[in-house]
Amino acid sequence: MNLVREKIEQAEASPDSARAHRSLALAYSANEAWESASRSFQNALSLDPGDFEARYEMALSLSKQGASEASLEALLEVNREHPDYLPARQMLGVEYLKRDRLEEAKQHFQFIEDQGLKKIYGVLGLGEVALAEGSAEQAKEYFLQARKRDSSNLYLA
Repeated sequence: MNLVREKIEQAEASPDSARAHRSLALAYSANEAWESASRSFQNALSLDPGDFEARYEMALSLSKQGASEASLEALLEVNREHPDYLPARQMLGVEYLKRDRLEEAKQHFQFIEDQGLKKIYGVLGLGEVALAEGSAEQAKEYFLQARKRDSSNLYLA
């Protein structure tokens, strides 16, 4: 928590610095102090509303607190402003999957997959959607693709 104290002092010394508040929020997040992180991200965003990465990080902290509607709203705002920001697409897919909004989840995971990066995130999400739809064989195909892409990932072992 020494880092948090240091970041609090910096934010207090520079109350008009979005960067200082964002840095404090990230320190809170690293220590899983989600409510404090959300407040600090909100402070940063009040000073710099265009900081979409801070908005994304705030959405993560809101999700960790169980504030899923607020998290979804923040993610949707990031996606409207930066539709190619893949971390937000991934989290939108996860949030929609939690709500059984499978078509919307699938769209976001498919968008990630369509970028051709050959990472596991999109294909794993598509596998989770297939499972939720009751298509075990399709899910298995997606999960096998993910394992081929990253055989060192313990989630896929």
